[in-house]
Amino acid sequence: MEESVKKTSETTIQEGTFKQNIIYPWLKSTITLTNKRLKWFDNNTVFGVIPFGKKEMMVPLSQVSSVMTSTKFHPGRFAIGLIFVLAGLQGLFSNPIAGLICILIGVPAFLNCYTALLKISNNSGQAIPVEVSILEKNSLQQFGNVVNETLIE
Repeated sequence: MEESVKKTSETTIQEGTFKQNIIYPWLKSTITLTNKRLKWFDNNTVFGVIPFGKKEMMVPLSQVSSVMTSTKFHPGRFAIGLIFVLAGLQGLFSNPIAGLICILIGVPAFLNCYTALLKISNNSGQAIPVEVSILEKNSLQQFGNVVNETLIE
């Protein structure tokens, strides 16, 4: 007896590329919704700046219960950014090079303390966050709406 292999094609319903960071445009997340699964790619980074590989995740659409978008404030990033920027501004008068370095460290942390999230909930209740720049919030919201509409169908 021969087993017949059921071939079904996978079609892309929606795909989005989102900046992970306000300052570093080369860091991007790609999220793809197909008729079978939801998959996304994030950059792994060194010091939050240098891309060093990718993280790929896939969830079968039958295992996704919902997606939700939200915003998140990171108090640690805010505090580190504020401390480094203030120290850099103060240090500009006594040691301009050290002051500039502190500012260059603090500004990215400060500007990325507020982010947008797409939380993908699976059937067991676990939520997997995909974090992107706050400037991508509207695009992320639209993508989340398409995913939820697809789940309803």
